[in-house]
Formats: sequence, C-alpha cells, structure tokens
Amino acid sequence: MSFVSPDIGWALGPVPTPDGHGRSAYTLGLTRDGGRSWEARRLPDRGIACLDGVVDILFLDDRNGWLRCDGLLHTTDGALTWELISDRDPIRTWGRTINGLVWAWIEDPDHDAAVMAPRPGGLDAWRPLVTDWPNQAGPDPERPWITISIWDEQTLVFHDSLTTGSPWWATHDGGVTWKRLTRPCGQHDWPFESIALGSPTDLWAACGGVAATSMQTKLIATSVDGGATWALRAEAALPGSETAGASVEWIALSGRFWAIRALSPTVLVAELSRSRGPLLSADGGATWDRLDPGRCAGVDELVPSAFIDAEHGWLWSRHGFAHTDDGGRSWLCLAYPQS
Repeated sequence: MSFVSPDIGWALGPVPTPDGHGRSAYTLGLTRDGGRSWEARRLPDRGIACLDGVVDILFLDDRNGWLRCDGLLHTTDGALTWELISDRDPIRTWGRTINGLVWAWIEDPDHDAAVMAPRPGGLDAWRPLVTDWPNQAGPDPERPWITISIWDEQTLVFHDSLTTGSPWWATHDGGVTWKRLTRPCGQHDWPFESIALGSPTDLWAACGGVAATSMQTKLIATSVDGGATWALRAEAALPGSETAGASVEWIALSGRFWAIRALSPTVLVAELSRSRGPLLSADGGATWDRLDPGRCAGVDELVPSAFIDAEHGWLWSRHGFAHTDDGGRSWLCLAYPQS
C-alpha cells in the first residue's frame, strides 16, 4: 500500500486461493478517494522479472511509481505500462517521511550504497541524499537489519537494530558530518531496537525482545536534543501491560516492537508482532490506545499501518483494510482492489 495524500493511493490486493486462505496473485488499484473506490491498473507480466511475485510498491503521485519483484520496474503513466530498469531488486528498504520525502536505500553494482530520493525514471535519475557513512561504520550488506529514520533531506538516523551495542549515528547535513548518539538501550541486552524522528531534534527509541519470547520487558525513551540525552517514558503503560502501575520504568507486552514511528513530536505509532493492531499515543507517550477498527474484516491480523500524518492512516491484513481520518477515533472498513 502506498498513499501519497489523504485521497490518492495505490494498493496491491491479494487474490485468495480456492480454499480462501492463501493468495495466488495480486491485483493493483489506484484510489482517488482514500480507498472507497478503485481503478484497476495493470501489473507487469510475471515473465518480466516477476517470477516470484510482487514484493512492494512505492508511488510519487497518481502516475509515477516503482514496483519491486525479482527486479525493479517503474511506470510514468499510472501503471498502464511498466519498464524494467534493473533485472535485480537493488532496494534494501524505502519509504515516505511525514514531510512527504520519498526515499530509498539502494545497493546496486553500478551505484554506491546510498540513500536516494527517487525521481521518475531509472536509478540514474535518482538524487543521492546520503552516500558517505561515518568511519566505515555504515550499512553492511551481510547484516540486513539496519534501521533508518529520515526527517528531511538533511536529517537521518541509522543503526543496526539486531546487533547488541551497535552505535547509533545521526547526520543533520546530508551525511557530510556524523554524530554518534547516546543509546538509551545501551545498558541492557536488547535483541531489538527501533528509532524514529519526530522532528530534526525530537527522537523516539523503542527497545524490546524477539517475538519468540512473547512477554518481554520493553523500554520507550525520548530525546529532545537530537539524541545527546534521553528520558524514559516510564509512565507510558501500554494496553495489556502486566506491570502497569507496578513499575515506573519498564513495560511488559506480548511480542516485539516491529517499528515505532513518529507522526509528529507528540504523536507516535508503535507496531508489535503478535499484537491485535498497532498502538497510538497522541500525548508524547504518556498514554496509549490500541488502533482497533473493530468490525472490519481480519482485525486480528491488522498489524501493518500507513499514516501520512497524525490524522490519516490505514491498517491492513490479507482480508481487507480500514481507514481513519481522525487519528484512529473512528474507522471505515474498505476492500482491496479487484481484478
């Protein structure tokens, strides 16, 4: 799912197998009303670098976008036609900031490992954002669990989220200079860490255990000085916490942090595996509410989320998805595009 505004967005809809469970193919649709209706669009032929199916989509607007599968393809006419621009998928990760900046971290034999701003066309048309990493401590192709959080073209934070004690780095000048951050998780043996930028100086960090261990202590911390110092959000008792009221520092909750995202300096979304939907805080982490679309299909599996601001967001599962335009207070149940 790739939304570019409260109204315009793209979605891949799974086509159920005959037993109604798995998926045998995808459909692609464009919406101009937030997902209430869809215009069918064409996916590339499976023989064009898509033998193993589609991995992900990312769009700039209602015409220009990219599709990842075995290779990388792009369209400039609203998915009426597709052009293969790489016979392998060079994307490690990509996304869109709350400010609307579209970015991609690529690894390609013809390009240095870099964070780039995609432009319509092939990789040669993309604009580099960050190409120089600090002290040769940049992303390692052998370690795929690098977490990147971007605020704008100048401000980026990254770290290896699965290597205990690995440094966190920040740049505020597009990678010309780097600052090593103080790690709030450093004094503990955390197997998973996530970091998010709420502004160039407001940072949020989440530390927790792997999903297989189910109940794990979790820490949420915030920094207002760009990561130089951190404060625990100890009073933030998440829904379902067994230690709510019993501890002023730690939070116990089933699953692990899949991601923490800052929609503003005070509005956060935390996604956890093995959890009935993401959690949202509208007061800087002091209180949390579960994003629960209630009667919408597949609510137990509505874990991934896409928010383009603090009010407009979407949750989805293989059965359907839901949309809110009031920060999760109410939800509209929607269906995927059909072929």
